[in-house]
Amino acid sequence: SDATRKANKQNSTCFRACKGLFLIVVCLLLVSVGMSMYEKFSNRRVGIGRKISENCWVPSGRKTCAPQFIIAGAMKSGTTSLWSYLLHHPDVLGLMSTQLDPQNLRSVVAEKEVRFFNDPGYTTLVEEYGKAEAISYYLDIFPVIPPPTANSRDLMLMTNKNKITGEATPMYISSPGVAARVKEALPMVKLLILLRNPVDRAYSHYWFRKNLKSTAIDANEFAIAGTT
Repeated sequence: SDATRKANKQNSTCFRACKGLFLIVVCLLLVSVGMSMYEKFSNRRVGIGRKISENCWVPSGRKTCAPQFIIAGAMKSGTTSLWSYLLHHPDVLGLMSTQLDPQNLRSVVAEKEVRFFNDPGYTTLVEEYGKAEAISYYLDIFPVIPPPTANSRDLMLMTNKNKITGEATPMYISSPGVAARVKEALPMVKLLILLRNPVDRAYSHYWFRKNLKSTAIDANEFAIAGTT
């Protein structure tokens, strides 16, 4: 009868709709699982690489040497001076960029302090990009140094061959979790830790803060005087 055919048609339409909805849910679940597996696989690559020479460790998925050293230490213990002295050596290269990631969630301070591995910056970057991609952005701020075995027609690239690079972030020494993160991402990096006699360091820090305050006061007085 017409009523039966109409009911069957409605049931068929409902079945197709449910089937379509079921397929959509399955697809979404598969995409979610796939993204989760990709993230886990990417994170497993962190800290994996090849040691080409004593001064060159190439992370997995990259073709150039990772930074070879990190300077850390107490404030006013000479980290900036050591960084400056090292850069005077023709085989030591500074950073290539002061912007760590596309959204500029983290930027380099004083052209040497990347501050990547300490919080809250590290957690923010990992949550935004994932650990593997965040570390990739970190590696991108360093100059391109080809492995000693590299052979390229790019003369500009080959001028960096056998050179080294690194960063200087004093606060790494006092930030929880930094040591484990550095070991995970850069297992072959050399750590240069600077300490100083506590009394001398405190005295130097006192004058550093006092001079900053005096400079600010003098600048304000000069600005006010110049407008009258």
